[in-house]
Amino acid sequence: LPLPNGQVGVFLENRQPLLDINQVRDRSFSDLAHELRTPLTSIRLVVETLQNRLEPPLNRWVNRLMQEVDRLINLVQSWLELTQMEANPNMQLQVKAVELRSLIASVWETLEPLAQHQRLSFSYSGPENLWIKADKARIYQVFLNLLDNSIKYSPPGTSIHVQAKILSTNNARDAASEIIEINLIDSGVGFSEVDLPHVFERFYRGDKARSHSPQDGNSIGAIVGNGLGLAIVEQILIAHGGSIKAMNHPETGGAWMQLQFHEVMANSLSQDYS
Repeated sequence: LPLPNGQVGVFLENRQPLLDINQVRDRSFSDLAHELRTPLTSIRLVVETLQNRLEPPLNRWVNRLMQEVDRLINLVQSWLELTQMEANPNMQLQVKAVELRSLIASVWETLEPLAQHQRLSFSYSGPENLWIKADKARIYQVFLNLLDNSIKYSPPGTSIHVQAKILSTNNARDAASEIIEINLIDSGVGFSEVDLPHVFERFYRGDKARSHSPQDGNSIGAIVGNGLGLAIVEQILIAHGGSIKAMNHPETGGAWMQLQFHEVMANSLSQDYS
């Protein structure tokens, strides 16, 4: 801090106690999640048995119970997964050649029944062949979370658009390199300015319009409905050397997710990579 007479004050603070507290907290939550998995699985088996033995209208209560149990199981699993990712940012990835355009199309096919219920349309613009070095299952999980979020928060009859482009850049050695940028844009409620800096934080809940709203019979919705979906997405991209940014699109007013991938294999699959 600047002081009178041209002096400068430097203040040092030991933050290790705070870090230790956070580590103890995370370890406790992780242990709790491990302990919850077994009883939740047992409860689900009991509910499955009841589902086959009850007739309407009583079975609707059991179906509701099954949805809530599944939501808890997904919450516990997501928490464990995120804890492992944060403890090991360089997670073990099954890296291979992945073509992003076809992977995004595959994710949309999975979610299309939900989109049709809302009369939502999907469009893609950009190169058809975008190859990167990545863990296909993890990147699939990224787009499953993001597109599912867009579907849940988009008004009926609107569209979800994915734009892809290749950016040229220079690294520290002035060597030319390429970055793939993916922009996922919807026409939903978007984020409030207060929430935007926090959307990738664990369990962060901001604007009620984008809070968890269970959909009847929608098991996929539970994947991102536990407040951990975007945190997991960010950790997966960090592990791949990529990044993600949340914004509101100036034209649609909806959420605008901008992803960047650095392990680009150009526009065609390299023949010497397997």
